[in-house]
Amino acid sequence: MLLFEKRYFIFIFLIFFVKGCGFTPVYKDSISNKLLVGNLAIISSNTKEGFYIREIVLRRFGISQNPIYELTIITKISKKSEIITSTNEITSYNLFLDADFILTDSRTKKEYLNLSSSAKTSYSATATYTGYATQAAENDALKRLSQKIAEDIILRLLITFARE
Repeated sequence: MLLFEKRYFIFIFLIFFVKGCGFTPVYKDSISNKLLVGNLAIISSNTKEGFYIREIVLRRFGISQNPIYELTIITKISKKSEIITSTNEITSYNLFLDADFILTDSRTKKEYLNLSSSAKTSYSATATYTGYATQAAENDALKRLSQKIAEDIILRLLITFARE
């Protein structure tokens, strides 16, 4: 009985502590979310990864007819061989994606945010005549990297506007 009362007391204490500190979820319908939804123009590099990132961010904030903010995303991708067999065949690659993103006011050109994000993933290469499996694995890895970068951009945008 005493153990139950302790747990109950700790649970009640945690509820009051979390409510009292001003904790609010970033992804909830907050002011930061309302400021960005439908008010963001996205300019990304003309690459596969730029397209993937742009689509994910657009899915979150929507397409804007009269944007208040402009998000510029510049990506750089690099590939490095990871595992080389004794017969000099590469069986695994590391893929790195670096993205710089700048959020500006589209009217005054005031810069709100200038940050960068990086992500890394790996994929396996197979020794086939066509190389289709390796190309498909690389494309999937690129999509995973773009997802990671896009989520980081969305989170940083929401945090930035939650402070204002």
